[in-house]
Amino acid sequence: MDFDHCNALQLQMDLSTYDFHAVRYLPHTRRLLRMLAIAQLLCVAHLALARDRVLEIYVENAADPFSRPDGTGYANDVVRAAFESVGVRIKFNVVPYARCKNEVLIGEGVACVSMSPDPSFEGRIKFADTPLITVTPVYYENPARPLTAGSEAESSKGVIIGTIRGYEYTETAMKAKALGAVFEENVSDQANLKKLALRRLDAVMAMSNPPTGVEHWARDAKVANLVKVAFRNASSELGYFAVSIAHPDGPRTLKQYKAGIKSSPPTAGSIRSEPDGRLTLLM
Repeated sequence: MDFDHCNALQLQMDLSTYDFHAVRYLPHTRRLLRMLAIAQLLCVAHLALARDRVLEIYVENAADPFSRPDGTGYANDVVRAAFESVGVRIKFNVVPYARCKNEVLIGEGVACVSMSPDPSFEGRIKFADTPLITVTPVYYENPARPLTAGSEAESSKGVIIGTIRGYEYTETAMKAKALGAVFEENVSDQANLKKLALRRLDAVMAMSNPPTGVEHWARDAKVANLVKVAFRNASSELGYFAVSIAHPDGPRTLKQYKAGIKSSPPTAGSIRSEPDGRLTLLM
């Protein structure tokens, strides 16, 4: 029961009170008034609980600058601001992306930040109208054992590429996999790049973004002198605020988010790029 239902119930109470004074000798009027009074008390109790409720949203633990291990990050800041603008308190549950996605797919979690559309999500996930992030896959190689391919389309059969467990990848990347490239999943780009530096992978596909640049992940993994960028993907990928259709609060959460984004949209002037590449949403 929401505020609109409670307002409608109050109107019924007002009308019933009027009828009761007008025809107070009718027993059924008294019964109706008592029933409406009980219903209104339950409504008030429900709304009090709703005000105290904290919405838990799953966010990724290794997607700097959008979502960091401590729950900060540009995408998370946008989501928090959107819900705060409509009076909804939220709490971030920071987890690996594979779990973030799985929680909403099975209906245990209401929302995940951020996910990219995939045919397998049909009837299970609903996305916001506007994306939170834009990323472009970049391929790293070890100069001591360089790739023979100069693009995804030239990827050799059997080449082992480090990827992130659970990530959705571009259509061109999936074509390379279909042609025989092996995707070896790991928990983070940093972990993959360290394996590449040790020659335990042939390549790493990392998600780059304009604010941090293509070299960011190698610097962050502290292997910038051991690996280098081989080539970039020809296409980019968008990440959205996503909710679970199976979760009972999914539709309402998406509605609240959309209302919040509409009333408090992020703008270029509200974003600051820090010297270390971190993005800050200016509140």
